[in-house]
Amino acid sequence: MVQFDDLRISSDKQKLYVECRVKDYDAYQNMYIKSIKLEYYKKRGPVGVPGTSAITMYSNPSDTSIKQVRATLNVTSLTETFGTDKFEGGLFYVTVECDGTLGASAAQLPCGEDGTIDIGFILDWEKLYVQGMAGINSMLRGCNPCEVPGNFEHFLLVWNGLKLAMDACDYELVDKLWGKLFFSESDTVKISGCGCR
Repeated sequence: MVQFDDLRISSDKQKLYVECRVKDYDAYQNMYIKSIKLEYYKKRGPVGVPGTSAITMYSNPSDTSIKQVRATLNVTSLTETFGTDKFEGGLFYVTVECDGTLGASAAQLPCGEDGTIDIGFILDWEKLYVQGMAGINSMLRGCNPCEVPGNFEHFLLVWNGLKLAMDACDYELVDKLWGKLFFSESDTVKISGCGCR
């Protein structure tokens, strides 16, 4: 029901942005955005039912004309609620709830498009990029630029698993894989047998 137009953390890591709208289907003419809630992956409640630790980014009890919302959250709002003081390295769930009355053409909607709750993810994409490029650089600095370092293989496998879990809405696996995605700078890259100095 909801189209996410913007789900991101600002480049200075101080703000988080959510922009969404009710999709432009005839069946949704009388639907509106009721609320937007944010949860940190370590503190979330059951998916689709935000827990008590969720931050309400937007609330609309009855204005049926609201079809699109842009909400912003400052990093200072995180500490008390989520126990973290940064967006960096974070994974956040955005739960958007709609309300109203589905139109007569609702029966023609694609499977799953008649639900009133949609969930999006906000990831620290910059950290993912830096992590991925660290693996590329490790590979290029090695003796054999075609040999993939173990920590980079790990990153690629987990990242692809994470994308599949997100697409399949397997939220338990998303949480588990996110915690395994990053290797530290102290992790060694072992390339053996090439004789380089």
